[in-house]
Amino acid sequence: MNSSKQKSIYAILLILFLFIVGFLLFGINYRNNIENNFVDKYANLDEEDPIFNCGLSIKSPIEGENITISTGIDIVATLDNTNREAIGCSWTAFEAQIGVVYVKDMDGNDITKPTPLTTTEEWMIEKAVNYSTHLNILNNYTGPATIVIDEENPSGEKPSKTISIPINITE
Repeated sequence: MNSSKQKSIYAILLILFLFIVGFLLFGINYRNNIENNFVDKYANLDEEDPIFNCGLSIKSPIEGENITISTGIDIVATLDNTNREAIGCSWTAFEAQIGVVYVKDMDGNDITKPTPLTTTEEWMIEKAVNYSTHLNILNNYTGPATIVIDEENPSGEKPSKTISIPINITE
């Protein structure tokens, strides 16, 4: 009788051990697949997609670009939240807007009016959506500046994301 109880206990322990090992191997394999998908999609961004933050890719302007006063600044971005689980974060879109764009001089003064980064596309979908805005430079400012894009965060429940892009404004 004692021997059969021991065999049952050993069998239960063996099954439990095999279940735990299988669960751990599945978890490791799942994590590696997520990491590999992340690397494939986001680690090797090309020169046309140099600024990336939590699913938001800034297509234009590029860091360090010279922008003339007469043309102003065109911001072109794409928000793709389809891989938010793999990335671990995403930008919030609300009412076709993903953020507000500011341009500041080296002293922190606004040299454009704060302007929403918006889309005319269907934005409540699970695919990439294009956003854009145009900014006019105030007071004929020339010199180094920084474009700041602050995430639209209507709930206020989490910290907002920010992207900063240094540029140079010329005549």
